Amino acid sequence: MPEDETIITSTNKGHPVALEDRTTSGAAFSRIAQRLLGEQVPFQVFHDSPGLLERLARFWKSQ
Repeated sequence: MPEDETIITSTNKGHPVALEDRTTSGAAFSRIAQRLLGEQVPFQVFHDSPGLLERLARFWKSQ
């Protein structure tokens, strides 16, 4: 399950993120449900975004 800010906002609104296919988390829930139903769904590859320290290091290297 990917980290997604929409989980927090949908929880606060009382609206299940699983019903939002246009969000990263909603699409992930949809793919999980499809797999549980026996469908062959490819796994999504997630890339980690650089952390604060890595971004600062890149910034200082570019100076």
